Amino acid sequence: MTEQRFTVAQMHQWLKSTIDQGHRLTFDSSAQLFVSSNASAVFELALPLICPPIGGEDANDAVAQLQAQPLTAIILLIQAGYAALGYCEGDTLVRHKMVKKYMVRQSQGKAQLTYKKSKGKSRLGSRIRLHNSVVFFEEINQTLHSWNVMPKCNRILLSLPVNLTHLLYSANIPPPFTKKDARIKKIPLNVKTPSYRELCHIHWEVTHGRLVQKEK
Repeated sequence: MTEQRFTVAQMHQWLKSTIDQGHRLTFDSSAQLFVSSNASAVFELALPLICPPIGGEDANDAVAQLQAQPLTAIILLIQAGYAALGYCEGDTLVRHKMVKKYMVRQSQGKAQLTYKKSKGKSRLGSRIRLHNSVVFFEEINQTLHSWNVMPKCNRILLSLPVNLTHLLYSANIPPPFTKKDARIKKIPLNVKTPSYRELCHIHWEVTHGRLVQKEK
């Protein structure tokens, strides 16, 4: 078995070549992948995460849908005190911003807004971390609003711990999307501490498809 990573443009080229050569091509909408085969091998092309879901089982129709969709996405990488925000149009990271706040006491390893529930009176350090936690999510959401890209965004790719999810949506400045927005897709990857470098790495991952070749 061999594996290749394809840009969206390379993916279009492979699909066109497969159809032009007369190879059988099918589309699995549940797995969001194209399947083709020849005399010696089976090929599976998984769509990148940036692609909106494609419906139907007809391969030619799926190719047409793929070609017609603009690939635009918000990428949100959020951990306690660290956030990397990006807006991309295909392979280009058009906008980006890093947000960093002092939210976690090293000996505790918990965000202050989640830790305070189990404690009584707070000291100055705790109050500072609590204030920073509130400002942290407000700044994230304010940045997203200021970009004004949500109307043309087809995907919201999100990496966010479960215990921080409610803080994003309940902030004084709410995000420009709801928790039930159909465009939201969790990033199924191991995300390191959010930074510009990590944002670029995740952007590369979500904009590249995966072609697997299995010998018969």
